[in-house]
Amino acid sequence: MNKKMIAIIAKEIDEEIIQYYNSLKDFKNDIFVITPDFSNEIVQKYPKINFTKDEAILDKKNYPKIKDTDRPGWYYQQLLKYQVVLTFHEKYNYDFVYVIDGDSYIKEDLLMEENIYYTPKLIESEYQNFIDKTNLNLKDSRNFITNQMCYRASYLINMLKEISDNKDWIDVLLDIIIKNNDCWFSEYQIYAIYVKYRFNVLEKPIKVFRRLDLINVTVTRALSKYSVLAKEVYHSRTFLHVLRAKIYFSLGINLG
Repeated sequence: MNKKMIAIIAKEIDEEIIQYYNSLKDFKNDIFVITPDFSNEIVQKYPKINFTKDEAILDKKNYPKIKDTDRPGWYYQQLLKYQVVLTFHEKYNYDFVYVIDGDSYIKEDLLMEENIYYTPKLIESEYQNFIDKTNLNLKDSRNFITNQMCYRASYLINMLKEISDNKDWIDVLLDIIIKNNDCWFSEYQIYAIYVKYRFNVLEKPIKVFRRLDLINVTVTRALSKYSVLAKEVYHSRTFLHVLRAKIYFSLGINLG
């Protein structure tokens, strides 16, 4: 039987989001939060959740080139997600790791679905430019960056072997990022395209709303209209951003 888990990758802990996953009634698989810091109080408060330090999974000191990228924190989080899948597979035999961004709510019936999901939003050419710099020889115009992905460990291992050609896969990815200003790495985009063409994983459309922080509605209500919600609290909060968010939500249109 395939062993499965959720990995919530959180730069900062949002207790409302942690409580959402802690309170899931029908989800029976293990849930981990991978984060820089957490207190004993948090651990005791959420008994269904396992907490792990991100540096225990991927130590930045081992990859100083991360600092040479234009967005070191952003890229560290993406590389960390892959390393979480590999580490939990190798040490604890998890075959499937469902990765979720730490600012996001995912509808419960979506959890652990291996399908890949896309939105109508056009994907920026820089993401395809990155894939073109690898030896995968894959192209796709869909946007699979949807704050979540169910990774099959064996597929990810195969992909990283193809990309790295027996070198350190993190160094290979960082070299592409650093040497090419027109290349952006997405841990979700490249994996989705890889499994779509190499393993025929089914693709489906999904409704995403990334500015829950701008509208005054409950998570339950928002999840009745969208499958993925995010709170982008550090993004712009102008009057026009709020107005657009309210209009998009009322019409059920993807935002982000």
